[in-house]
Amino acid sequence: MFRLPLPIVNSLQRALPLPIASFCANFPAHQLFLSTCARRDAAIVDNDHSRVLFTKLAQKNDYKYLDPDIHNLPNAEVEKSNHLPPNLIRAIKSREENPRDNLSLKNELDTFKNWALSAQLQVGFLLHMNENIHSKQYLTKLIKVLASGDLDSLKSHEFIALLLLIYFRRDMTLEEFSEYADIEKLQTVFGNLLFQKKLSPEEIVAGCLGFKKIAGCGLNLKIVREALYESLDSRRVDQDFKDFYLVTIMTALTRGNMIFNDAEISIFKALKIFEKDVENVSIMTAIKMMSFGISLGLDNENLSEKVYKRLATEFETINGKDVLSVTNFLSKTTNVDELAVNLMRGEVSRVFEEAESVGDIGDVLKSLSYLAINEVYRLEVSKIFLDAFVDVLPSEVSKKCLPAISKKIIARVTEDHRNRDKILSGLDILDKNFPLAATICQQSAALCFNMRIDKIDCDHSMDMDTAAAILKLSYKKIPLQLHSPQMSISGLDYRSRQLVNCKRGLAHFLGSDRFIG
Repeated sequence: MFRLPLPIVNSLQRALPLPIASFCANFPAHQLFLSTCARRDAAIVDNDHSRVLFTKLAQKNDYKYLDPDIHNLPNAEVEKSNHLPPNLIRAIKSREENPRDNLSLKNELDTFKNWALSAQLQVGFLLHMNENIHSKQYLTKLIKVLASGDLDSLKSHEFIALLLLIYFRRDMTLEEFSEYADIEKLQTVFGNLLFQKKLSPEEIVAGCLGFKKIAGCGLNLKIVREALYESLDSRRVDQDFKDFYLVTIMTALTRGNMIFNDAEISIFKALKIFEKDVENVSIMTAIKMMSFGISLGLDNENLSEKVYKRLATEFETINGKDVLSVTNFLSKTTNVDELAVNLMRGEVSRVFEEAESVGDIGDVLKSLSYLAINEVYRLEVSKIFLDAFVDVLPSEVSKKCLPAISKKIIARVTEDHRNRDKILSGLDILDKNFPLAATICQQSAALCFNMRIDKIDCDHSMDMDTAAAILKLSYKKIPLQLHSPQMSISGLDYRSRQLVNCKRGLAHFLGSDRFIG
């Protein structure tokens, strides 16, 4: 029988409750369950920011189970329970070898209510870290126990533990979580904890990450949004954690376009805070700060100037997403800096040369389109895309054909690309991601038209009729329900329903359609 080396056994005995630790040291199935001791999930722990988060949280007594370096765990006092069933690991092993064998695992999971909470979370974290074990069933069980009670009665560290478990689950839907608890109640408790200053910066980040993993959930309650805006003041945040902290909160606030419902004064206040911090964060974070309110047409001139100055000296360190963010910002702001525009014009070529995926190619096209709004073009790159449409006829253009056309375009534009094989290996994503396929075709067509409007001298091979046929696919007709109050809106898409409801609401408020322009 293979046994764990003594140093690992000692680490386990410190990290896990004794019954499990002693069992794992002798049971052969430990190789599957505890391979996390030697091998980490690259998407979680090898990420420097996540490692910093887990390490900082693990320094608190309530989060000892989160230490990513299990070999180096200190001799902390961990709750122990004589009722912990070591057969859990045997059941997990059995389930992995025989997916139809659910009974033993179900029996073991049914007893875990008797476990000490720290033990539950320790095992949950290790299961999450092990890429060979499907831990969804166990994590779901933990989430159900913590969420099904009174959320107000949870201590702050227990509430954050719940959100961390959701983060570990990775793929929870809003409908699934709603079976256990009210999502608005979850937001309310989080907002109250923020306002009461009961959460550390690390706990705030952990909470935001948990909400992020609930698909279809945007932070829409006023209490939690106002609390997060207040939390943007990062004076009490360690320097090595500041980037991750600010980016996580900004992402939480902008997710689902919820920022459109925020008061302008809140956004201006946030931009003012960013103005003080912009020189103490990475250039990537600085760009996100500058772009925070631009979707609403809001920016801070002093903040923008500071970022422009940094771009002038650090432009070679930014990636494709950063170039996309900057070009998007420059296309919408009234504070356009010519030096920054020309810098991005040059960087588009570098980003194209360094592209490693179909998504990267799509970002290049978007950047080219944003630059075109300021009548700036990178012809060397634009021509490559437009020439790829040389034999695409207007009669071939239809919505169902866009994925096939986009595949052909990607194959052609990467003919001499240094990462051609890597990019082409991901072409299948265009069949699953229609918006990306549409972006490649529509942005190319928009570039073609913009060049003609701006009278740019570029000898390319894209036919104007083909470009018109592609752009026509994105044309949205005004719904008839806008003019007929009697017609039902049940069959309309979300955007059209919003438009009709707004018009009908105005008509009801003002008294007649004739008062609406």
